Amino acid sequence: MLHARVKEANPHLEFFESERVKNESGDRLFSELPRLDYIKCDVEGLEYQVFATMLQTLQKHHPILLGEFFEREQRIKFFELLSPLGYKPYALEQGKLVPLDVYAEGPVVSQNNYFVPPQREERLRPFFKG
Repeated sequence: MLHARVKEANPHLEFFESERVKNESGDRLFSELPRLDYIKCDVEGLEYQVFATMLQTLQKHHPILLGEFFEREQRIKFFELLSPLGYKPYALEQGKLVPLDVYAEGPVVSQNNYFVPPQREERLRPFFKG
């Protein structure tokens, strides 16, 4: 058992209580699922740590991923984790997915980023901009 703490990832958060939680790898947690199409993960800067434990699940199911990234370095690290699996980064702009350059400097369109594997691109084609 571990205590869940996200203060290290976001120093602006205040904590009034803590709770013991079971620490389980994503691969083990999702191992029995017959299908997994989409994952939204908002864990206050710990997205990399979560998905690093579930690479087998991502390879098996190829889900579309949505994560919230406020820092460029976190976005780059996450993309580099998923890149060997063929995932491409996108942002949602006016209801359409637009390619996202994770290495670009400066502000991004949205902190909510979608990562789409090649196995899902054709089905999402109507949602891509252009």
